[in-house]
Formats: sequence, C-alpha cells, structure tokens
Amino acid sequence: MKKLLIIIFVQLLIQATLFAQTTNEDRILIETLGPERFSELVSQRSLQSKALIHQAGNSQEATINQATGSSRPNVAIISQVGAINQATLTQQGQGNKTTVAQQGTNNTYNGFISGYNNTTGIVQDGSGNKINQVIIGSDLEHTLVQQGHNNTINQIESTFNSRSYKVVQEGNNMNITIEQSNWGVPVTISATKK
Repeated sequence: MKKLLIIIFVQLLIQATLFAQTTNEDRILIETLGPERFSELVSQRSLQSKALIHQAGNSQEATINQATGSSRPNVAIISQVGAINQATLTQQGQGNKTTVAQQGTNNTYNGFISGYNNTTGIVQDGSGNKINQVIIGSDLEHTLVQQGHNNTINQIESTFNSRSYKVVQEGNNMNITIEQSNWGVPVTISATKK
C-alpha cells in the first residue's frame, strides 16, 4: 500500500511539473506572437504539433523539423535573444505556420519550407544577421524583416500560384538575393537607410 501511494504521489508530481512547463511555454508563446495571434493558433484544435523554442544567450542553436502526413498543420516558433545564435527549421506539408524572431548580432536563420498553404514570418533585429531560406510549393505566404546594419537575405523559391510577399530591410550595407523559378510571384521589397 505504501508503494502504491508513493507511485501515485510521484505521478502527480510529474504531471504537475509537465503542466507548469506547458503553462510557461504558452506564456512565452503569447509574448512572442501577441494575444490575438496566439488565440487564433490555439483555436485550431486540428494542429498536428506545436514546437516552441525560446533561448536567451550567446551561441545558442535551435532546430525544429516538422512534417505533416495529413491535412493537420504544424506550428513552429523560435525566439532567440543574444549573439551568434542559429535557428534551423524544416517544415513539410500543408497549412504550417512558422515564426522566427532573432534579436542581437551575427544571428543566422536557415529554413526549408515545402508544401502548400504555408505561412512564414522571419524577423531579425540587430547587425550582421543572415536569413537563408528555400521555399518550395504553392499558395505560400511569407514575410522577411531585418532591422540593423550589414544584414543579408538569401532566398531560393520554386513556387506556383503563391501570394505576394514582403521583404523589409532597414539599415546600411544590406544585401538581398531572391531567386525565383516562377516569375509570377509579386515581391514587395522595402529598403531603408537609417
């Protein structure tokens, strides 16, 4: 009987710890996305999986690999604050949502997005940052934003019937390279010197 009570107590303790971790992840997610966007994502009960990584510090690495085998989408969120951080994301499937936010210097985002009806938002604030992304599929929506100096965007696209998208760079010594296999995708590029 004593062993049974100890086992039950340990299980309750583990469940309480897991609940606390989930609650903390949801709090960070709300702060990263904002309450309105968070509510929209949470209301989608048909999500296949949700991945959230929040890192503060230098020389951090975050990797998320998600593939949907059905019509249930994935959500991936990476938030990094510091210097020389690297975020790597691979998403395959349909209806996936991605948000990557990096604040600091010499940070790198590497992404591979494949499928259709996927949404991607990448924001970097700082200097010497790089966005490297490959996008394959159709009906895609993505936004790339960099603020700071000496930042670089490299994107390779092989898309059909995709929505227009936005690329914004604010600062000095900025570089943008976008290779498109479908010339029908409208791109709005905004570059501003600070």
